[in-house]
Amino acid sequence: INGAATSLGRVPIVLDIFAERDLARGTFTESEIQEFVDDFVMKLRTVKFARTKAYDQLYSGDPTFITTSMAGMGNDGRHRVTKMDYRFLNTLDNIGNSPEPNLTVLWTDKLPYNFRRYCMHMSHKHSSIQYEGVTTMAKDGYGEMSCISCCVSPLDPENEDQRHNIQYFGARVNVLKALLTGLNGGYDDVHKDYKVFDIEPIRDEVLEFESVKANFEKSLDWLTDTYVDALNIIHYMTDKYNYEAVQMAFLPTKQRANMGFGICGFANTVDTLSAIKYATVKPIRDENGYIYDYETIGEYPRWGEDDPRSNELAEWLIEAYTTRLRSHKLYKDAEATVSLLTITSNV
Repeated sequence: INGAATSLGRVPIVLDIFAERDLARGTFTESEIQEFVDDFVMKLRTVKFARTKAYDQLYSGDPTFITTSMAGMGNDGRHRVTKMDYRFLNTLDNIGNSPEPNLTVLWTDKLPYNFRRYCMHMSHKHSSIQYEGVTTMAKDGYGEMSCISCCVSPLDPENEDQRHNIQYFGARVNVLKALLTGLNGGYDDVHKDYKVFDIEPIRDEVLEFESVKANFEKSLDWLTDTYVDALNIIHYMTDKYNYEAVQMAFLPTKQRANMGFGICGFANTVDTLSAIKYATVKPIRDENGYIYDYETIGEYPRWGEDDPRSNELAEWLIEAYTTRLRSHKLYKDAEATVSLLTITSNV
């Protein structure tokens, strides 16, 4: 593969069929089946991609983004939770938490209460579970065996007209970095001598919410415009050099590709905006006036605490980002779909 994400699809629900058969026959015990799952997960964690050293500058820990999907709902209204879902989540206790594999729960409040409670318990304990709204995926036309392609984007492996077989590269943009860049007048926080775009810096001794928001919106203007252009360039060059030709040979002739967009730093950005709005945040600057740290005085609502104030900021951020993204001409031309990164912490 090309060194990006490789998703396994609905592995737990398939393996559960054989596990139930072997339990009924007395071939294996529950503890033995759990050990098989633990061994399988350990194998997934030992996968190593042949990447250049420079890849470490993009992602820490050299991840492989191996995603497996579980739970969800069937078209008949019945949930798809199996014992194997519990076993996969239980590996976090047995062999420790890890980003691999990416354990994705297709979430709805119609899932069994005990399973939802177990998920919350394990999320609080390990912060290693991803959740995606299965109801939203169903509304967008993805079927009952839908799973995750790449890291977060939905995929329908059963779709008869093969409309959703390909997920184009969709690296997410860092909205928290965009916020910081706006505060510092368009200067990059790593290469401080590089001005990404031209904007007046925030010079207040105490950060004022409306001023920060105004600069942030200008940052989002530049960010989304550059983002759509960059992905189109990447996909053009991918097709030009055809380095995924081997993978393409395994797919049916009739194809339609989705271009995946997303954001990272979402929860941190919401918390930052909330602190500026509801507490007192004093920026700490170096000798050149560059903000490199902050002093926060007072309490403020955080994302995930079910507080209307932080929820309101989260809704604003999603709308501000997606509105700008969808207004780009190339985005409209591609009929692309937006895949927003799900929040895996503060559940």
